[in-house]
Amino acid sequence: MTAGSAPTPISVLLPMYNGEAYLAEQVRSILDQEGVDVRLFIIDDCSHDGSLALADWLASEDKRITVLENSKNRGLIGTLDRLLSLVKTPYFSLSDQDDIWDPGKLRTSIDFLESNGHELVYSDVRIVDEAGREQTSSYLTSRKIRPIEGRDPVPFVFRNPAAGHTIVARREVAERARPMPSDLVFHEAWLVAAACSRGSVGFVSDGPLGSYRVHASNVVGLTDGGILQKALRILRNRANLTRRERIRAGAVRSLARVDPALSEVAACYAATGLKRLTYIPRHVRFLLIRNRQAGLRSVAVEAAAYAFGAFAARGTTEERRVGNGTANRSALSRFRC
Repeated sequence: MTAGSAPTPISVLLPMYNGEAYLAEQVRSILDQEGVDVRLFIIDDCSHDGSLALADWLASEDKRITVLENSKNRGLIGTLDRLLSLVKTPYFSLSDQDDIWDPGKLRTSIDFLESNGHELVYSDVRIVDEAGREQTSSYLTSRKIRPIEGRDPVPFVFRNPAAGHTIVARREVAERARPMPSDLVFHEAWLVAAACSRGSVGFVSDGPLGSYRVHASNVVGLTDGGILQKALRILRNRANLTRRERIRAGAVRSLARVDPALSEVAACYAATGLKRLTYIPRHVRFLLIRNRQAGLRSVAVEAAAYAFGAFAARGTTEERRVGNGTANRSALSRFRC
């Protein structure tokens, strides 16, 4: 933004569910953003605490806030889809209900997006405790996650550095991303795919632009240890491995609607037992080619989890049906470049 120019309009989208405890502090940090004209949209997804009453009060105090409510619980994806439909400004950003944004977060992100011609950008965050005290200065460093840039959404499925609440993107990305499929697993990867269909995704490397709050109902570890420790944790617990495999399979299936070449990989995930083992070379080759930005560490962990999944994960009828890439193939043909 040049000196004397009007602040840039941007829509901030905040899905809310039982977020009363920290909502006021996050809303304040959004409204205090510098160099932008914020329009904050909050949709309550049938909270049963005081979230809606608090949001309504905040809206009565500041006309930049619009509060809506779902008539029935729609979950995160359904609520995000409704929020994306409200974007009329040149840019939009996603927000959690319990974080704290730095005053320059949105301005810095928009300037980086424009100067590099990106469609979507994301940034790092600090991790803070319930009281807002810093626990670690970098979420990505603590989780040993590499920033990823470019036009391939696949690495964001396997080692996602683009936390939803750090995303800032152009309005056209919101338009491309709708409607969001009800079976969507990773909304971040879906938004990244929408952006990649138009151009590139970039990482704002100016340091953390906000704080991610860790509390009793929203827990994330500060570090995941080395590759051996991570692999052992995944492989030790059959239920977690099964869930992990289904999440990966669902995410790959979603992106197969964007990139039909991923249908073969989705079929790999649908396979179980000895048949899955025969797909290991194909799966590893896919990881090395499409997931190399995430690093060899990520490739090794994913390959090990896939191999052990032959005996832990069991493909459901739904997974086998869509694993061949025929189901819902046309849902997002508009994503194709």
